[in-house]
Amino acid sequence: MCEFWQKKIWLIVMAAVWVALAAGCEAEPQQAEAEDLGELYSLTLPAGDWQQQGPNIWALVQNDEVVTELRIWLVRLADCPRSEAVKQVQDEGYAELAEQPGFWQRAEEGLQSRARLLTEEQDCWLVCCCWPVAEAQWEESLTKALASFELVQE
Repeated sequence: MCEFWQKKIWLIVMAAVWVALAAGCEAEPQQAEAEDLGELYSLTLPAGDWQQQGPNIWALVQNDEVVTELRIWLVRLADCPRSEAVKQVQDEGYAELAEQPGFWQRAEEGLQSRARLLTEEQDCWLVCCCWPVAEAQWEESLTKALASFELVQE
């Protein structure tokens, strides 16, 4: 299979995993398609050519190729108490950073992943990113992107 399609399929699978994670907190069944939540938040992407790969998912483009190992995505956990969101993040293998409360991290299969957990009324939000362990130079700019996330008043 062409590498381009493998990367696209991988992004879709990752989105489905996070949709399933979000469904664990919802009172109603999750819709099959991820919802575009762009009107509810603002997020500053790091410098570079970032391309939206699906609702609430961006990946870096370098030399006209999508780099799926460098991506940012967002998950809204509707009707989810913070304690349940924390449990789900921990179940996914993340550990909270002592020096940055609210930020979570894990390393798995050559990728470093970071997530920021925010609570708003009855919902929790996860703003996530990942980068190859060998490309540690992305850590600071991706963490700044997570920190830039803000909910927009409706």
